[in-house]
Amino acid sequence: MERNCTEQENEVDASFDVGTDEEQERQTQPSVESDANDSTNLAIRFKSDIHYAAKLRTADDDAFPSKETKVRPQVYREDSAQEQPTIAGKRKRELSPELSPKFELFHPREEELNAWQLDESASEFVQRLPPSTALVSTYTGIWAENPHRNPRNKLPCPRVDYFKTCGKKLLEQSLNNRHKIWESSATLPKGCLAVKLIQEGKALQQRVFKLARDTYVHPGKWMLLVKKVDVDRVWKQIVDGVIGNQLGCSCKMTTSDRSDECLVCVYTKDFEDTKDVLRVLQGLERIGLVSAAKVIYYKPDAYTYLNLGNGKAAKYVLPPTLYNSRPMLASQKASKLAFMTQEEGFSA
Repeated sequence: MERNCTEQENEVDASFDVGTDEEQERQTQPSVESDANDSTNLAIRFKSDIHYAAKLRTADDDAFPSKETKVRPQVYREDSAQEQPTIAGKRKRELSPELSPKFELFHPREEELNAWQLDESASEFVQRLPPSTALVSTYTGIWAENPHRNPRNKLPCPRVDYFKTCGKKLLEQSLNNRHKIWESSATLPKGCLAVKLIQEGKALQQRVFKLARDTYVHPGKWMLLVKKVDVDRVWKQIVDGVIGNQLGCSCKMTTSDRSDECLVCVYTKDFEDTKDVLRVLQGLERIGLVSAAKVIYYKPDAYTYLNLGNGKAAKYVLPPTLYNSRPMLASQKASKLAFMTQEEGFSA
């Protein structure tokens, strides 16, 4: 009995291990279908490995970006659904309220009764102080300042007293030079003498202008002679333009009881800034105060401080004013017309 059981177990083990001849042949010879499946599985695993490696490399680059791979962070603001403005790939930096420039209205003549105030319009100012009836004994001049100024563009305070002292010395020196020219040119033709005197006048003008620059005496003004019957209307137009930042930095109306005319001055910051001088002149032209028939003149404050009026300026062979509105406007219009003609030629 025991023998039979052992023999049966051995027979089953032998049949399981060995099997038939056909089964042994199938086991020893791998099929073509199995090889194909194995190749497909390997390819899938290879692609998966590559994809996994790429993921790892991307994660490394995000954590430690190299110089070659720059990762631009995407910023999202919860308080705004709009995309942040960018400049050259970078988010535009917003100024904090403390750093934002504030252009507050500036008024150097605050609480001066003969000047326009911030809390009144041009009409209210003229009604309060009409230039046609202003008392000369009370106010020698009426002012209006342009309140729209950049506080960062502060100009140095003019050294008027020093300019006057040095300017008078320049005038005396020029007179001595003129006497020497007369003495040395006594035997020369009058034409040669005139040329030398004109050259001395131009040299004096350049010396005065240099002194004005060194002492910060930069301002100048367009001067308008207005009849008293029209002065209230004209003055209101000019004040409205100045306080509205359309004309110069300030304006002044000089009261006088000697004639039927009043002098109105519209100031600019720098008499050598011809672009700004022309801009103010064009503004006066737009409101009808200047034309080819209505000529006005520009005079630097340097001339005023040295009392270089018509008579005294001629003594030094100097022009009493610096700019004339007629040639200045004509030159600007001619250059503009030439530019337009040139553009038409290019377009044709």
